[in-house]
Amino acid sequence: MVSHLSGTSDVVSDQWEYRVDMVAITNATILQNTLNDRGKDGWELVACPQVNSTPAVQAFIFKRMKDRTLDKPRLMAPGKSSEGRET
Repeated sequence: MVSHLSGTSDVVSDQWEYRVDMVAITNATILQNTLNDRGKDGWELVACPQVNSTPAVQAFIFKRMKDRTLDKPRLMAPGKSSEGRET
């Protein structure tokens, strides 16, 4: 299961957008494929803190250059990339 929030920074000069994926780590191959898919979409992994002391759930924080057509933070449905592709 992968779910995420995506938003933009308030600092105009940085022009970054961020994404947080909460991943249930059950299979290394699935995790690798998920990370590779994010990279293909232009996301760079910047942190991966553990969440709620649950070993099987990990947060993955990504950033990429902001798409200037996006004005507001958005919540995306689990299973969809920011480009609308299935994940």
